[in-house]
Amino acid sequence: MILKKGQITVFVIIGIILIISLFLIFKLQNTETEGITETGVQKVIELDASSINLFVQECVNMIGADSIDIAGKQGGYTDLNENMLATFYGFFGYAYDEGTNKLLSKEEMSNQISLYVETFLPDCINDFSIFKSFDILQGNVKAETLIGANDVSIKVNYPLKISKLGSETTISDFISKYDVRLSHIYDIVDKTANRMILDEGWIDVTYMSDFDIQYEIYPHNETILIFSITDDKSILNNKPYQFLFANRLIEDENE
Repeated sequence: MILKKGQITVFVIIGIILIISLFLIFKLQNTETEGITETGVQKVIELDASSINLFVQECVNMIGADSIDIAGKQGGYTDLNENMLATFYGFFGYAYDEGTNKLLSKEEMSNQISLYVETFLPDCINDFSIFKSFDILQGNVKAETLIGANDVSIKVNYPLKISKLGSETTISDFISKYDVRLSHIYDIVDKTANRMILDEGWIDVTYMSDFDIQYEIYPHNETILIFSITDDKSILNNKPYQFLFANRLIEDENE
């Protein structure tokens, strides 16, 4: 089950429609009026393909941002599973778990982000309901996420064949980039988990203070702590990026 925190609201869809409407008006004002000739039809198709391309790109931008945001709030996961810490205020993946590093690999985290995009992009597209006058044949959505040193890139392959008045065109590739240092944050979490293994569960606050991020620690119970990392150099949705995860200490058998 994927947590649907990034569900697109009616207001967001209206915003996309307004953007496309302004784009079309601008384009039409700069296009000479023609009869319905083969060349004229092709220009209409190209114009409409541009508006559809813009619509899909805006959806990719928003769903991509949602996926990175949710992955950060859930310790790298977008797909909930039984190995996560479940609380009434959220779900958190473990980094350190009773002497073991349980943090997702970067590849697994990339796959989690891609999975969210592939699952929820169709919700935003809504079967192209605002483009009723076109015949749009849709292929499968395939996303690929690259967690880079200073940003996150999401490439989406979404084949579309757009037909109208006997003419057709195709579009397929979209990409969004986000100024989130997820690789850097990942390395900090990974190093922290490994340091706790070496220190037998001891949390070295001085060690964590050496990193260029802000962190807070919240006790969930006597053995589980929730860590929150905030990176002011990573901005997503106009806010500093947060990454939260859980650490479960080894229970003292003498207590």
